[in-house]
Amino acid sequence: MFSPVVRVGVDIIRQFSNAAVVGFAFALATAMPVHAAGYKVGQDSVSGAGVAHAGGAAAANDASTVFANPAGMTHLEGRQLVLGGHLLRPSAKFTNEGSIDAANAAITGGEGGQGGVGAFIPNLYGVWTLPNELKFGLGINAPYGLAVDWEEGWVGRYNELGASVATVNINPALAYRVGNRLSIGGGLNAMYSRARLTQAIDFGRALGGTAQSLDGSSDFSGTDWAFGFNLGALVAVDRNTRVGVQYRSGMEFHYDGEVDFSVPAGARTGLNNAGQPNAFTDGNMRADLPIPDTASVSIFHDVPNSKWAVMADLTWTRWEVFDRLVLTPEEPTTSTGVIVTNWDNKFRGAAGATYQWSPDLELRGGVAFDDSPIKTVFRGAGVPDSDRIVLAIGGG
Repeated sequence: MFSPVVRVGVDIIRQFSNAAVVGFAFALATAMPVHAAGYKVGQDSVSGAGVAHAGGAAAANDASTVFANPAGMTHLEGRQLVLGGHLLRPSAKFTNEGSIDAANAAITGGEGGQGGVGAFIPNLYGVWTLPNELKFGLGINAPYGLAVDWEEGWVGRYNELGASVATVNINPALAYRVGNRLSIGGGLNAMYSRARLTQAIDFGRALGGTAQSLDGSSDFSGTDWAFGFNLGALVAVDRNTRVGVQYRSGMEFHYDGEVDFSVPAGARTGLNNAGQPNAFTDGNMRADLPIPDTASVSIFHDVPNSKWAVMADLTWTRWEVFDRLVLTPEEPTTSTGVIVTNWDNKFRGAAGATYQWSPDLELRGGVAFDDSPIKTVFRGAGVPDSDRIVLAIGGG
C-alpha cells in the first residue's frame, strides 16, 4: 500500500515583471509555481510552490524530492505517492513602438492581441523502500515548455505567429544514507519533446516587388528524445538544519520534423517565372534546442521550540547554451533560418517560511527573484520573458 500525500490547498503566486504575468493555482497534493525564466516551466513540485520554491534541494517534504534532490528520499518513511496538477494562465501583450524591416521600412499590422496560452501541467512522483536501506523514486513531470499564439497579420508576424515547446520528463532515481548525516542520490532523465514554430513570409519583398504585399507562411513541427542525469547530496547539520545540493545535466533536442509552406498563387507564379519551381515546397527540416545545466544549493531549518520553519535556495542555470535557434532544411527548397538569442547564465534566489497552524493546516509564504537570461536587444515574441519578482502565499 502507498502512503498518499494529500495536501488540498490554495496557493496564490503573483509575479511582477515587464511581461506582466500573473498566476493563480488551485492544486491537489502540491502547490503551483508560475513560469520560471526562459522556457523553463518551474511546475516541478506542489509542496514547494507556496514558498516560491525556496529550500527545494533541502526540504524533502514529500516524494517530489525525486526531482528537487533525490538524496532527500532517505528522509521519507515507507512508500509515498504524490500527484499534482497546475493551471497556468499567462498574459503576453505587445506594444508597437516603430517596428521596421531590414530596409528600414515600417512594418504594418496590429499588435498581436493576447499572445499568452494557458496550460494544465501535471506531475507524478513515487518513492519506494528497497533492501539495504536504498530508496527508489520515480518522477514524471514537464520541466520545460512554452506557448505563444499571436494574431495573424500582426506586426511581428515575420518573426513568430506562434511557438510552442512541450516536454515530458521521466526520472527514475536511487538514494542511500551514508552514516547519520549524509545522504546521496542520483537519477537518469529521459525527456520527450514536441516543438512547433510558425512564421509569416514576405513573398512581396522576396520576389522583388512591394514589401508586405503578398504574405505566406511556414509551419515547422518536430519531436525528439533527450537524455541526461541528476545528482544530489543532503547533509543533516543537526536535528533542525539540512543543507542540500543538486546538479542536473544539460541535454539537447534534435528535432527532425516537417515544414509546411503556405504559398499564395501569385507568389508561386513568381517563383516559377524566376526558375525556382521547387522553392518553398513542403519537406523535412531540423532544429536543435538545448536544455541547460542547473545547479542548486538550499538550506532548510526548523526553528526550535516553535511552529516555524525557514528555508532558502540559490539556483544557477547555464542559459548560455541557447545562443541561437537554427532551422536547417534537409532539401534545398529554402535557405537555413537563424534566430540569434545570445542568452546569459543566470541565478534565481528564493526565501520562504512555513507555519504549522494546526496538525492539519500548514501556512506557507515565500519570495523569489528570477533574473531573465534574455538581453533586451535580443528579446523576441517567441519567449516574451523578463526579470521577475515572485510572491507566494499558500496553505495546505
